[in-house]
Amino acid sequence: MYCNPEIAYVIGLIATDGYLSKDRRHIEFASKDLELVEKFEKILKLENKISVKSDGKTKNIYYRIQFGNVKFYKYLNGIGIENNKSKTINKIAIHQDHLEWIREELYCRIKIKGSLTKGSREYCLRFAKSETLKLFYKMYYDNNLFFLQRKYVKIKDAINII
Repeated sequence: MYCNPEIAYVIGLIATDGYLSKDRRHIEFASKDLELVEKFEKILKLENKISVKSDGKTKNIYYRIQFGNVKFYKYLNGIGIENNKSKTINKIAIHQDHLEWIREELYCRIKIKGSLTKGSREYCLRFAKSETLKLFYKMYYDNNLFFLQRKYVKIKDAINII
């Protein structure tokens, strides 16, 4: 399967807030954020209906979309996302070399210097404020990109505070 930035975005959403059914075919994504579910639907070019559900206890409203795709399901399994992922997910198969490649590409292509550090469970790319500003404007160069407006505003506000 070809993985572009939009598919990578969807895979991240599935890894965090998705559900893979036991039938090895159906994939569900749910969120309190309708904009996020709509972006998920748009990226995958789904025509399925977005439904509304309640958690039953707190009466919080969630938006959800479910679709069947055996090939995509198998692809997700192949990179470490499986049914019952909250109990089985360990690491998504992203090798440290890929992260180092990202750091190098950022420098080679847009002259942004950063460091790659390893935490207890994750790798982090770290940048100085001036480099963060460069990266921010490179990331959000077009309003037609897939991003959440509320996150964009939050990041922009944080950068302006620093």
